[in-house]
Amino acid sequence: MLTEKQIQERRLGIGGSDTHHLLNERPYGCQRSLWYDKRGTEPDYPLITTGIMERGNDLELFVAKFYRKSTGRMIRRHQTRVHSKYDWARANVDRQIIGVKDKDGPGILECKTSGREMFYKIKSEGLPIGYLLQLQWYLWITGYSWGSYAILWPDAWYPDGFLYFDYDRDDELIALLEEAGSRFWRAVENGPTPGRLDPGDKRCSKCSFRTQCQGLALLQSVESNGEIDVDNSIKDTVELVVEAKELQAEAALLLKNRKSELMDLVGSRQAVDCDGYRVHAKPIVANRFNTKLFKSEHPDDYEQYLAESVSRPLKIYAK
Repeated sequence: MLTEKQIQERRLGIGGSDTHHLLNERPYGCQRSLWYDKRGTEPDYPLITTGIMERGNDLELFVAKFYRKSTGRMIRRHQTRVHSKYDWARANVDRQIIGVKDKDGPGILECKTSGREMFYKIKSEGLPIGYLLQLQWYLWITGYSWGSYAILWPDAWYPDGFLYFDYDRDDELIALLEEAGSRFWRAVENGPTPGRLDPGDKRCSKCSFRTQCQGLALLQSVESNGEIDVDNSIKDTVELVVEAKELQAEAALLLKNRKSELMDLVGSRQAVDCDGYRVHAKPIVANRFNTKLFKSEHPDDYEQYLAESVSRPLKIYAK
């Protein structure tokens, strides 16, 4: 959890972890939310530090250790840096990489931990754009030409749960970040307030400033039959359902990517054996009833065969 001193220091400028907000980058970025934060606006819902967040901070030493073990590179702690031209452009770097013969000068090391789903997503798709923006921000401020990301999935530990990636400086992306950062900091000091996201955007549902930013717009699309009961005894279970839905979405994406990867390996073969498994990929031809076509060509018959059904879809809205 951040101390009051750390919170005040973060409000002195824009750090690497803020960069996804500058570009409204999904899944969490929002300029307006960052603007509220940098101006010291009191949040509607204070950010709660979770055990996962604390674990990431505590395990940084191990991530750095495993990076050094995997690469043989020398690393050391790095002080907070401020850009030579802009005092609002700040970099709180995890580590500095030194003495790498095939690299041009020192590099930046960022250490992250992740859950299982995110680990495999990164392994198959590469780093999220927010991570890449953060690294380029640090390369801009320090003037370095390259950097690394080290990722640890703690449950699998080292080496099965460890990945690292090297990236070179991208001056085109850095120019974009410099422009966005300059424009944003002018707004922090003098206004105007950045525009709102659409109130239906998922990013708004968990934002600490959602009430003062969006007001009742977050609930205007929700139909209600009369008064709504207030029952805080369901809150813990609601949060468990929301968390499970997010995990389900991540797992579904992971499964889709893995199956696509496997189909590429199988190719045109209809069955393949490997140790412990047999994979079938035979074409299946199915005949399905075209409901849309039948409705358009025989509307009276379609209505005749409709049967009423009652359901209670469970929908959860943040407010």
